[in-house]
Amino acid sequence: MKKLETKTIYWGFPVCLLPILDLIPNSTSKAYENIKLNKKLILNVVPSQMWNKIEKIANFSASKTNVIKGKELVIDKIAKTNLKLVKSDFKIDYIENTTLYIEAFYEGELLKNGIANICLSVKNIYINESMINEEGFVDEDKFDVLIYQFRKYKKINNTELGKSFRYIPCK
Repeated sequence: MKKLETKTIYWGFPVCLLPILDLIPNSTSKAYENIKLNKKLILNVVPSQMWNKIEKIANFSASKTNVIKGKELVIDKIAKTNLKLVKSDFKIDYIENTTLYIEAFYEGELLKNGIANICLSVKNIYINESMINEEGFVDEDKFDVLIYQFRKYKKINNTELGKSFRYIPCK
C-alpha cells in the first residue's frame, strides 16, 4: 500500500450542473450560497457527449480568488460554453439536452473540514424520453450520463472520453 498525498479523491460520480438564481452578486461560492438562500435547485445530469463543454467550464471560476490559481474569471459559465437554458415552472432554468434533471429543495447540510454535504429532498425528476423503454422504465442500455472518475471523463459503460485539465502536468 502507498499513501496518497491528497485530501480529495474522485472515484466516479455523474457530472451535474447547477444553474442558479443570481441572488448574491460577487459571492465567492455562488452555487453553494444561492442554494442556501433560495432553498431549491435543479441538478442537471449531463450526457457523455457534453464532456468537452463540461471541461471548458472547469477552467472558469466565478470567484476572483480562483483567478490567482490560473482560472479565467467568468461569471456566467453556462453562456460562455453555449449551453442553452430552458424555463421551468420551478423558477430556476434547466439546461437543454441534459439526460435528466432533478428539481430539489435544500433541507440542510453537514459541514466538515470546509466541505458541505448538502441534503436535498426531491420534488420531481425529468428524463429524456429517448431513455424510457416500452414499459415506462429507464432503459439502462440507452441511459447515458457523463462520469467524472479519477480526473477522467467516462461514459457510464466505462469508455474513456478524455482527461481533466488538472490531469495534465503544468509546464
